[in-house]
Amino acid sequence: MNQRPPVPLVFALFAIFACLSAPAWAKDPPAVTKLVEMNKRAIDDYDTLEWKSAKRQLLEAVVEGKKAGIEEHPVMARTYLHLGAVYIVGFHDKAAGLQAFIHALQIDPAIRIAASMETAEMAKVFAEARGKAGKSASAGEVKAEEKKAPDKKPPEKKVSEKKDADDDKAPPPPPPPEKRASDKDGPDMPMHVVALDCPNTDEVVRDKVATIRCAVAATLKVTSVVLFYRVPGQEEFTPVNTKKNAKGWYVGRIPKTVTGGKSVQFYVEGRDLHGKAIVSNGNSGSPNLMLVRESGDKDTDAEAPDHEENPLEDRPHGESGRSATGPSGREGRYPARKWWLGLGAGTGFGYAKGDGLEYRKDLQSKFGPGFGYAGLGQVSPELGVHISPRMALALSGRFQWIHQAGSGANSNGYATGANAALLRLMFFTGPDRIRVHAGPTLGVGVFRFVVSNVTSDPGVKDTVKGGPLLGGANLGLAYGLSPGVSPRFSFIVDLNGLVGFPAFSAVGDVNLGLQVNFY
Repeated sequence: MNQRPPVPLVFALFAIFACLSAPAWAKDPPAVTKLVEMNKRAIDDYDTLEWKSAKRQLLEAVVEGKKAGIEEHPVMARTYLHLGAVYIVGFHDKAAGLQAFIHALQIDPAIRIAASMETAEMAKVFAEARGKAGKSASAGEVKAEEKKAPDKKPPEKKVSEKKDADDDKAPPPPPPPEKRASDKDGPDMPMHVVALDCPNTDEVVRDKVATIRCAVAATLKVTSVVLFYRVPGQEEFTPVNTKKNAKGWYVGRIPKTVTGGKSVQFYVEGRDLHGKAIVSNGNSGSPNLMLVRESGDKDTDAEAPDHEENPLEDRPHGESGRSATGPSGREGRYPARKWWLGLGAGTGFGYAKGDGLEYRKDLQSKFGPGFGYAGLGQVSPELGVHISPRMALALSGRFQWIHQAGSGANSNGYATGANAALLRLMFFTGPDRIRVHAGPTLGVGVFRFVVSNVTSDPGVKDTVKGGPLLGGANLGLAYGLSPGVSPRFSFIVDLNGLVGFPAFSAVGDVNLGLQVNFY
């Protein structure tokens, strides 16, 4: 995995860039200063791995630059360069990074990536962008020369002498032209579609309908595509069916009542004959984002398919801006899972009271309620199922082991373990690499604390139990160990608090373990 260089170097290089450019910017409009500040904030977010915020800052800077009419200013080139770095390092989206680099080089062919930011992957994409930007410039020069050249009339054809009527028969009429798809159906389909690719713009005009076009790989058994968008002020997403147009795009539209805020959130699902989602582009926990801009810019068509931030334009084979149901960058890299299997192990501490000692009732006078230790520990297998991306139910076991080494300990009836079944309701944060959960827990069974100072036999431990009705709360986090793989493993840390009754005791368990997630 590529490691980012120290960020202080990034700040230093950016400061050098700002200082060297200060004399030129002194005469520039205030928008230049604003873009410089926005770039600095984006670099701050870059440092703290806040990729969404960094991307938002830079896209807003692009919009501000266009509004101010400084599209060709060097600060715009620097903005596109930073945007490309965010796409590549933060979202692992080389295609979008390539497009941003091309724009930067078209504005300033001499621009370079700061050594402190450059990674091997970024350098490779930048080299490719330089080649494509050079070809684009050459093509532009050729077209300009063609416009300057005077119009030349084609040589007139000589009329042949009159022939006999039999030899002067008109040729048969040409066949009617094939019916072609209208330009309104959008651009031509990309040559290569990886999964569910939606090459849409990063912007939408305020109070205008936003058109979303998606292409589905032929290898997927998708029969319908559903667009989901979030109405401002609402938690849930609104679904709308898409229609397949003449060019093969699945087209859905987000109404203008949704495009009145600062941004629009949406995601897309491809479904099979049974209505089951088998591929997605974004999800409810990490939707796609379009910034809302004011009308009046040169690109005012809300449904214009070809925008300079088109993430699939000139995209190499096998690259995709968004994911299938699997991961793809921070906005889809950790998609909403369907279920998981987990296994944890740990131990517990708490308040031991219950009904006193379980076996040596004759020594009850030596025992007093207080701090309790659950022994060497327990294992906790778990099966979890998501009700929604942020809510799940999990069935967990708690199998506690208590080591007894004294003479005849087991035959005398000392407890060697405790078992319980727990049902946990879990509420999650968004599907990022680190996901936190919390919720209530109910169960049946018992847990036990060990007491080793009430017998004269070394290694023998009497026990105090809680239960058999259990209730409490769960708190924990999961850390994704293998982004980009589905299913992938997660490292888990669980804190479970349980209270047992009518035999009252309370235990707090700490478990560490692994989960394997299925999507």
